[in-house]
Amino acid sequence: MRTPAARPPRDRESGFSILVALAVTLLLGTLAMATALRMQDLARDGNRDRASLAAYHAAGGGVAAARAALARDPAWKGGTIPVGRAAARVAVAADLSDPSLRRVVVLGEEPGPGAGSVAARLRVEAILRLREGALPAILSWSE
Repeated sequence: MRTPAARPPRDRESGFSILVALAVTLLLGTLAMATALRMQDLARDGNRDRASLAAYHAAGGGVAAARAALARDPAWKGGTIPVGRAAARVAVAADLSDPSLRRVVVLGEEPGPGAGSVAARLRVEAILRLREGALPAILSWSE
């Protein structure tokens, strides 16, 4: 009959390496998840900034279009003007105290991802003075 082979004595630290490997794996997984979430936040912020900038430029383009239209036709009342993917809704009103002044209100809008949604919106109001044979002068501008 054979006698079982004697096992070498167990080292007290033999299970410790598995615990260290598990802790490192958990730490790396947590760091990877935190990095992925931060990148998602940065992408969302970038999209929001891009939409805000597009709405800003649409509103500015709406005022420029209103100036050009008023130079051609002082009775122009406004309309919707496409500016890239964005749009500028322009409304023009005459000032009753001075017939050469026009109050221009522009709503620049960048469309959102869903149908009919708006990602960003900016309202601009400008007072323009009509000039013969030239673009109307901008007297005031507020956002």
